[in-house]
Amino acid sequence: MPTPNNFRSRPVYIDLDGNPSYHYTCGDVIRGIVRVHPTVRPSSVKLFLKGRCKMKIVVQKGQNSTTYKEKVELFSHGLKLFGSSQPGASYEIVNKGIAEDGNVELPFQFIFPSSVESNPTTRFPERRGFEHQPGHPLPPSLSASIRESSLSFSSNDQAVEYWIEAQVFGKAAHSVVQPLPFLPPVPFIDPTRFINTTPDRRYELFVTSRKLHPDYNPDEKIFRRFKNALTSNSEKAPWAKWRIKAYVPTTLLAGAQIPIKISFQHLKSSEELLDVPPLYIRRVQVKLICTSSARIPYSGFTGERDIDTSEIDEHLILHRSFPEQKMLLYDDLPFSDLGPTKLPESIIPNFQTFGLQWEYSIHVKLELECAKVSSKVVACHGPCRVVRGTIRPPPGEPPAQEVPPPFSEVSSSTEKVLSKEPSAVDTAIDAPESSTAGAENASKEPPPPYQG
Repeated sequence: MPTPNNFRSRPVYIDLDGNPSYHYTCGDVIRGIVRVHPTVRPSSVKLFLKGRCKMKIVVQKGQNSTTYKEKVELFSHGLKLFGSSQPGASYEIVNKGIAEDGNVELPFQFIFPSSVESNPTTRFPERRGFEHQPGHPLPPSLSASIRESSLSFSSNDQAVEYWIEAQVFGKAAHSVVQPLPFLPPVPFIDPTRFINTTPDRRYELFVTSRKLHPDYNPDEKIFRRFKNALTSNSEKAPWAKWRIKAYVPTTLLAGAQIPIKISFQHLKSSEELLDVPPLYIRRVQVKLICTSSARIPYSGFTGERDIDTSEIDEHLILHRSFPEQKMLLYDDLPFSDLGPTKLPESIIPNFQTFGLQWEYSIHVKLELECAKVSSKVVACHGPCRVVRGTIRPPPGEPPAQEVPPPFSEVSSSTEKVLSKEPSAVDTAIDAPESSTAGAENASKEPPPPYQG
């Protein structure tokens, strides 16, 4: 992106409606005014909405290094806001009217696209984790570095940029750039979809110890303990087996708590154990692992290939220890009792495009204790999707149609009531005033006949 230089004091200024730091998303309307001072004497004023991604990879070979760079246009929309009928610089723009501040106001409107529209000038071969043709969702705005190792001194800077640019030609050329932060829309998150935790031995815990025996005496003498340890073997020692899983949603929201649910199931125990021995949590750890990758197509004497780089970064979400025999493990244990699991608000969401890719996996690890024996269990490990922004509500169902009341026959007694002639009181209430007056006059006796 060209250097941002949109300032109100300049003769050409892009005045956006709303908050300029607002994160736009697909389908948002971008409205505003380009303010041009008449002394610029423009012959044309054009406005562009653009998006692109930039990749940079530095390859170290001993003391020497080679830098590879690539820019890929994602889309470009343009508007012509003004064009003079005269060649060269002129004051014809004043015919548009001059505002109170002395500038000419040229309104504009764009709609943020929802997908990549441009074909890259450089051919990107098809490859897992990357895109190779337009039509895929737009990546989020970002400016990040990818380092292959902590010992690397080179910085592989990557960027995804969106901006509005006003180009004015006349007495002198002016180019004004205003960045537009962008985040893809957040889909509805289904809380019932979890990371695949198929039956795996990683989720099983097996504990065997003489301390599990019902007759075990913790106060027995040291010599007796040593003798039992020499004569006993793992087959004679009591044992117990559990399956422990952590259910994590496949989609996680930046800035929100991760709703983790623990499933705890006792599988089997040795015959001498009358009750299931208790398990206690001694330590819990939740890590979000980010893998960021970049590639640049290269064509040389050996043919076409990708120059690529990647980095694995770990976000420690929760790491907490508990005293001995204080945190009992049981089925459906609320993970919130173990500590907060909030994701960073500014984390980069999942995406993939021509030359950049960001993906995540989550790792939930428990250190458990049973009969003074400590064991570690990987309760969940798998890929997840991180989203950032405002959650969209689920698609609503059409409103239910009003159903008329069911038909019912009228009984004979009801018919008599309905067919009953109204009483004089009912007639007086329901009749209009003129009719009531007429009824009163009719009830009076007529005057006696006139006798002459």
